[in-house]
Amino acid sequence: MKTTDYRLTDMELYRCPFNRRYFSDPWVAYHGTSSINEQQIEKNGLKWSDQNYTRSDISQVISIFEKLFWYGAVSDGLAVLLTYTQSDFDISKTKNAKPIFLAQSSMRALSYAQRSWAGGETVRALRIVFEELDRYRDDDEFRRNEIAKSYAKLKDRLYCKLPKNLDLEKSEVHEHSQIRELWDHFANYGRRYSIIPNKDGEPPVVFEKQWLVDQLNGLEHLRTKVFSMKENHLYGVIYVVRFDEHDIPSLRYSPSGALISLRPIPANKIIDKAKIYASENQVLPILTDEEWINRAHEGIYKAQI
Repeated sequence: MKTTDYRLTDMELYRCPFNRRYFSDPWVAYHGTSSINEQQIEKNGLKWSDQNYTRSDISQVISIFEKLFWYGAVSDGLAVLLTYTQSDFDISKTKNAKPIFLAQSSMRALSYAQRSWAGGETVRALRIVFEELDRYRDDDEFRRNEIAKSYAKLKDRLYCKLPKNLDLEKSEVHEHSQIRELWDHFANYGRRYSIIPNKDGEPPVVFEKQWLVDQLNGLEHLRTKVFSMKENHLYGVIYVVRFDEHDIPSLRYSPSGALISLRPIPANKIIDKAKIYASENQVLPILTDEEWINRAHEGIYKAQI
């Protein structure tokens, strides 16, 4: 397989990693990944495995936030696990597995070939939530501020007069037990609120540092895996995948515009690759849609939305 080295200077000059070779090919899509997956992909193709995390692992992480009644402070963390990750498992053709995501252009695939994305979007989100939970455990001021935000979000769920001892402003909320008191008040009226959409919640715990320590210790195996992927990232990789008419029934488009393959992609469909060498903090080129607009309504672009 031909390999192109894509350097920092190429990125600064907004060069296409493949020198625009596939700009007019309507059957081509791109998969950005890390060097940690390179050997496995070239041997077995693109397919998700539970080697790094399972659906059960994701549920266990979400459960901690639910018991804290906390949405997290960073949008790329828990929100990704609650929405994209959970729905990915639901749409896959393989039970308890995830589909394969591809970019419509080589430039869009660049983001996923960066060190910060090593392991994929879900692994990146897991690293973020572990860092957030560590801060919640150790930083008293941060935790108090987040408790006040959680209380306000729960309070806003019901538009009615509250008892004076529960009708509190953010500045009056200091203890996690106040969230539980408000939650119990709503539960008395049959409203069992959750941070998870369309789900009845379980009563939040009253926070104790040792409880969170124990929860995180139970996920140490997962933490080790997701952080080691970033540490072991040597360079990014973008693969060029060429589909054909027979693949159309298993291809979909996500609301974000990514191409989704509901089935594994065999190695013989990978026709080209680029190795991406760039700084961790390098600003990516401005993403343009020139490449895929060039091929709109042809080839894989007939896949269902």
